[in-house]
Amino acid sequence: MTKLFSQTLGWRALLGASLALATPLLLGSVVLGPQAPGALAHADSLVLAGDLDEALVRYTAIEDKSWSEERAATAALHAGSAAALGGLDQVAIVHLRTFLQRWPNDSRATQVSLQLASLLAEQDPKAAAQALVAAADADPEAPTAHEHVLQAAGLLEQAAETTAAWSLYQRVDRTWPEQGGTARLAMARMRLQVGDAAAAQEIYEDLLVSSRSPEILEIARLGLSIAQEDLGDFDAVLADLNELDMSEAQRTQRRDRVLGRITPP
Repeated sequence: MTKLFSQTLGWRALLGASLALATPLLLGSVVLGPQAPGALAHADSLVLAGDLDEALVRYTAIEDKSWSEERAATAALHAGSAAALGGLDQVAIVHLRTFLQRWPNDSRATQVSLQLASLLAEQDPKAAAQALVAAADADPEAPTAHEHVLQAAGLLEQAAETTAAWSLYQRVDRTWPEQGGTARLAMARMRLQVGDAAAAQEIYEDLLVSSRSPEILEIARLGLSIAQEDLGDFDAVLADLNELDMSEAQRTQRRDRVLGRITPP
């Protein structure tokens, strides 16, 4: 999960770029109060200089006392990103949550929600899922919006919140039909996991008719075979065994297992 977030966000690079742009403005700067025009740039310069603790103090002061809501929001964003880069995850979470609570309609809310989700994924999957859904809600037309909801559903599954996960998979299927196959594969898997092979079979069969994705079709064929075996339809399993994407050794092993389950007349 951490790798996935690091591949999709790129926010560390964004912060580095924003701080680098601020550096020329700071030549000859002096210590500035939180309401001074250069206070935010000065806090950024402290991060670049390696003085993270002092930078966080100044970011927090700007959040609390700045005359400009936009500057205050930017301070919260920079504080959260800088703290995360410095390994202060809990501090970062506080600042990012502050941003989302105080400025939920800010154009950067999606970015902040994703940063927050990346920090929460390991320690609090449910909260991370909420942040991912918030990112999707903030920009439902974004090309990656459906990915955020799918990731959220996966985190909820990890947290044993299966009802909530199912609801999010349904949302993906309804809202982004072109991505519905991925969501329905997950739903079929969930039905198999709770022993409802009949429901899983129905989903897999529908996918084999409706999907055009080779990857989804491949997984659906294998899933259908597993569901059929669980239902005791061994003839169907053996009949379609050659269509499954597996090695000959795996196919032989599966055939032997199925044959061993058939009760002699």
